[in-house]
Amino acid sequence: MSGNSTRAEPLRLKAENAEDMAIISACLQDAILAVDDMAHVPARRGFAALVSRYRWEQDGQQSSPQRVLAGLRIEGVTSVREKNIRDSGAKFLELLAIRLDQTIDASVFTLVFAADGAIRVAAEFVEVYLEDVDDPWAARQRPGHPL
Repeated sequence: MSGNSTRAEPLRLKAENAEDMAIISACLQDAILAVDDMAHVPARRGFAALVSRYRWEQDGQQSSPQRVLAGLRIEGVTSVREKNIRDSGAKFLELLAIRLDQTIDASVFTLVFAADGAIRVAAEFVEVYLEDVDDPWAARQRPGHPL
């Protein structure tokens, strides 16, 4: 494949432990998602979100920064709680990180958003998928964080 091509192999990751989740969290740092593009599906015991993620793994390797549409799926979900998400009135959210806390009985994923938003997803085990679902496109800018 040519170095000038915007076509790239899609990212496909599966997390089964804390180390795997740290990688997925890093890949999703600064992802943007619409509030309406995430759902808890109790009948399927899942949580899913469609995000526009910054391609950190390609940062500096392309002539311009890139984003790509990706699907995030958490399996074995037993409950989902939100803080400052739908009631905030925001239509879009910026994902900062996903934290994983594990106990004997559960794995708890906390999706941490800018502006003090959070989603707590409790699951029976760690089984998380992240998969790019479209071709990348040029991003307007590289995400930045003031010190």
